[in-house]
Amino acid sequence: MTLALKPVYFMFALLAGQAAASVVSARPAPTAAVDFSACANINNAGGQPVGFSTGNAPEKDAKLSFYLLDPSTGNNAWAAGSGASLTITLSAPTAQSVTMLLNSGWGQSGVINTTVRLKGTGGAKQTIKLVGNDTIRDWNNWIYTNIIDEQKTQEWWTSNLNPTPQDQTKRLDAHVFKLNSSFVGQTLTSISVISPSDGAPGYMEPLLWAISVGYPGASGTLSSSCAQSGG
Repeated sequence: MTLALKPVYFMFALLAGQAAASVVSARPAPTAAVDFSACANINNAGGQPVGFSTGNAPEKDAKLSFYLLDPSTGNNAWAAGSGASLTITLSAPTAQSVTMLLNSGWGQSGVINTTVRLKGTGGAKQTIKLVGNDTIRDWNNWIYTNIIDEQKTQEWWTSNLNPTPQDQTKRLDAHVFKLNSSFVGQTLTSISVISPSDGAPGYMEPLLWAISVGYPGASGTLSSSCAQSGG
């Protein structure tokens, strides 16, 4: 009887070990900040935190940490219109996700307000189109776009100010883009944020506050360079 039970116990222990290992491997990869300060072109202060910070909103994504530039020392965000783009060149091996604090200026409902394009080695690529009042909204809670689908985008920080007669609450929203299967075993080499061709300064423009990349061994700030075109 003892001999018969040992293989059964051993198999149970093996399966339990496999299950535990799969849970560990499913944990999100740590993240590293992406520095695009050389291309920051707008100074936009709304009371948001600076440096490595977590948000203050009740949503789950408010627990994420981002590195935010300090508006008291210079430009702290990137914004542009009329098809302009910001491209960040980097090297993140086996990257799993790209996370952004990204809103729009005077967004328009039901149309693409911003496009995010990811590229990697081996032909890996992914394009995400952010639609007003669905996956992206204004950073200022007054008119234009004020709605997000919280299954896709979540509020990360808010100023919680509600003066009258018009609401001037500021907010920064978190976007978590999980890389598609084409990136498995590849290296993420570029991140682009693109304004729509019919955008204009202050109108349906992307407002980018921070970026981070998740990959095994990530920490601190990831070495990168940036360039902008148009707008």
